[in-house]
Amino acid sequence: YLEPGDREQYERYIGMYFGGTNFWPYLEDGGRSTWTSNDIWLDQGVELTPVKGLSIRGNFAFNFFNRTRQDVASRVEIVNNDLRNPNDMINFGFSGNDFINERNDYNQYYVINAVADYHFDLPERHKLNTMIGFNQEWGQNKYVRAQNNTLITPLITDLNATIGMQQTFGGSNHMALRGAFYRVNYIFDDRFLIESNGRYDGTSRFPKDSRFGFFPSVSLGWRLSNE
Repeated sequence: YLEPGDREQYERYIGMYFGGTNFWPYLEDGGRSTWTSNDIWLDQGVELTPVKGLSIRGNFAFNFFNRTRQDVASRVEIVNNDLRNPNDMINFGFSGNDFINERNDYNQYYVINAVADYHFDLPERHKLNTMIGFNQEWGQNKYVRAQNNTLITPLITDLNATIGMQQTFGGSNHMALRGAFYRVNYIFDDRFLIESNGRYDGTSRFPKDSRFGFFPSVSLGWRLSNE
């Protein structure tokens, strides 16, 4: 109080935050960001050797990701340091508008791979290895976000417990990849080497009429050290 007898006018401000550059009120009551993430991975496969020289491998992988986040900003009541007007002593200091922002992200991704290697049984000076494979990937992600302003009370952090402007946002996309590939490797007498590789790949990121392409390569080698 300023003088004896006016305690009742100021009593309601006892225990409240006073103004100035004190940052503690905003750390304590200015809001919170909380989130929960679920990230699940599955990867399983099999390898078969049905005949001598042939190896077949296949695997399937899956990823599921879900994340929910809530950001709450609260207005903090600050008592003016100037006590001369007990009926007009409350302001919101450095705190801005109060709001609740919630976002949910949902992602899925799948991968299938299949590869077969075959080693030919040739005379000692010849080595021939071949490989063919297939790869498929596809996934999608989606998010939904909502923001409501003006909390009824900072004690209830729910989108419905607001009386201000409401906004909603969202987005989604999906993609897919598909490709087949090969490799042929020939070695003669551990001196001369030739290898050919190629992939035929396509992606949903391009228009249907120009989605696939073939990408070959050839390499030659000569081991001088074995001459």
